[in-house]
Amino acid sequence: ERREYCIKHLTHDPKNIASIEKSGLQKNTLDAEDEYRDLKSITAFDFRDQLNKTDCPALITSGIYDPVNPPAKGEILHKLIKNNQFSKFPSDHPLRLECADKYKETVLNFLRK
Repeated sequence: ERREYCIKHLTHDPKNIASIEKSGLQKNTLDAEDEYRDLKSITAFDFRDQLNKTDCPALITSGIYDPVNPPAKGEILHKLIKNNQFSKFPSDHPLRLECADKYKETVLNFLRK
């Protein structure tokens, strides 16, 4: 069931499923009720009105095929945070797995600045 969910929703390219499975990303120890409460709780946070107060550098990343956090959401953060770098990747939600080398390079370059 989790495998099918990952194939359908977390990656646009099914050949990436092996790396997702190896990472443990799809493993879940919550029962359905706890998972629902967990997911519901994170949707209640909205700090966009405070992001303009951020004065440290920020790296914003987005997978161009991501249905969970699409680039449009990243664009909102990019406009609200003063000092940021916004990078898009040709991936779905697990961009650090689907674009591992490019993602690692982007993060390391950001940290070196």
